Amino acid sequence: MKYNMEITKTVVTKEIQEVTLDNILGIRLKNLRLKRGLSLEDLAKKSSYSKAHIKNLEYGNFHITIRGLERICIALRCKSSDILPF
Repeated sequence: MKYNMEITKTVVTKEIQEVTLDNILGIRLKNLRLKRGLSLEDLAKKSSYSKAHIKNLEYGNFHITIRGLERICIALRCKSSDILPF
């Protein structure tokens, strides 16, 4: 499956060796968080996740559940389509 890789002004702090859905979601999540002016700690508090969990999601190390995506979207005040690449 090919994903839309149109990610503008991407902030990537870790070299991505393989493009996966988790990587894309993580990049989009981080971009939205930064666009909203939120720190990892801010988003962690608003979503009831730990800072480490948010960081791992942004790095593409964790899979996100639908419920998890909902929690993140509520915290970021965005739609799931703002994070999902399809």
